[in-house]
Amino acid sequence: MEQQLKQVTMLLEEKKLAFERYEALTDTLMETSDTDIMEDYITKRANMANKIDMLDSRIKQLLCEAFGEEGSRAMKQSTLRESLPQPLQPIYDCNLRILEVVRRIRLKDSDITAGCVRFRDETMEKIKATNNMPKINRYLNNLSSPESVNSFGVV
Repeated sequence: MEQQLKQVTMLLEEKKLAFERYEALTDTLMETSDTDIMEDYITKRANMANKIDMLDSRIKQLLCEAFGEEGSRAMKQSTLRESLPQPLQPIYDCNLRILEVVRRIRLKDSDITAGCVRFRDETMEKIKATNNMPKINRYLNNLSSPESVNSFGVV
């Protein structure tokens, strides 16, 4: 059981580092409006999320094997620390530190979503403004008519 606790502690530290890397990727997303860079970092975040899911599964498995229901309670924020057996209290504490990072990420994600909506709306306004330009509209209308195709030398 002691070996499993050490392994869980190591996996929790790895999970915390993975969330911190995820947060760093999130910070980069917040700082850019370049869609190619955003796409790259969104993919990197998805890969990191998969790694976190795998770590989480392994942690839960080890805790369940060693402590049964008590092990899974150690990973729940709603559990009172004092209600856990002493060997599981450090596991609970480590999980709370991870949840602090998760809370920060959630706040940043909502900022990213709002930024993307703003970017979309601004882009749509630019497109609408461009479409309202009379000269370009006449040019585009002329290009789409069959008579204009021949007048521009296009067959």
